[in-house]
Amino acid sequence: MGASSKLTKRMAVADPEYSEPEDWTGQLFRAMRADGAWVDITFGHVVDGALTKWICLPHEEMDGAAAFASILRGQGLDPGPLPSMANERWKKHSDITQAPYLRTPAAQWKMFDGEGPNPASVSPPARAWALLPAADTEGLLQRAREKGVTLNTLLLWSLSRAVAPFLNLQSGPILWEVPINLRGAVRLPNEAANHVSMVAVHTPLDLSVNALHDAFLAMLDSGLHWVIWNQNASAGRRGPEALRGRAKVIGRFSGFRVGVFSNLGGWRGLEPCPRDEGWVFAPPPLASTPLAAGCLTTHRRLGLLILAHPRLTTDPALTGVWMDAWRRELFSA
Repeated sequence: MGASSKLTKRMAVADPEYSEPEDWTGQLFRAMRADGAWVDITFGHVVDGALTKWICLPHEEMDGAAAFASILRGQGLDPGPLPSMANERWKKHSDITQAPYLRTPAAQWKMFDGEGPNPASVSPPARAWALLPAADTEGLLQRAREKGVTLNTLLLWSLSRAVAPFLNLQSGPILWEVPINLRGAVRLPNEAANHVSMVAVHTPLDLSVNALHDAFLAMLDSGLHWVIWNQNASAGRRGPEALRGRAKVIGRFSGFRVGVFSNLGGWRGLEPCPRDEGWVFAPPPLASTPLAAGCLTTHRRLGLLILAHPRLTTDPALTGVWMDAWRRELFSA
């Protein structure tokens, strides 16, 4: 999701003016793990229609793009420069007007158990994946182009409709946490570090896909994605105790968002491939964002992955239901 002036590009960028001495977001993930959360980034390698390998990498050390690039390098491939935001600049807190719905609890999952387990060492048992054929992937890209939206917008719009029957819509708006790549705007000591912030995206069911696209572009223009970044950096500068306190606050907000949605975009340079191959990916589901949905396009094939926090479900059949519904909504949009 991004305006033409803010599209994520895989390109070398000028050295940003704004810098931080530490990866405060990574330090926050470290504090969250110490407090009982499972914070690994999950990748799955699909070969000839079978998922052959799961790879989980620690979010406290890297963000999703850097994690996947490290996997490709381990296979002897060159992923090229990591994706960067074009024309993006840091905004201080006082320059950002926050949307009122950000302070509102989200629509709640009907089956969510706010007092359930929050394991730090166990990968979520409830997961579902899909790797779309190249023709279907190109068809979705063409559909997005015809509508004048990004594939990212189409994916999130469809995901909200897929899970809506399982939500109590009277309890609040359908809010998703969406990571925003800040490479190109932020300089950190380690290129693999977490160059990402988060923003809450409101996806009402009566909102058209074009209206959602426009709302997201307006949000990016407002700089709202810098709010969480600035809060994490402020806590980090105050010291480890402040970061631990922030991690505990986040952990207490069980079900504060419907989930987290992340798209690592399309990765070129992996073709030609002598076999039927692709990848799936998802960020970690947290108690505050109990459904994690991720997207990744390689070998011209879109991979989808859903992970559920144990407080939401431990039943893979249920995540399978959500995945099937997501795919139906995508192709009926």
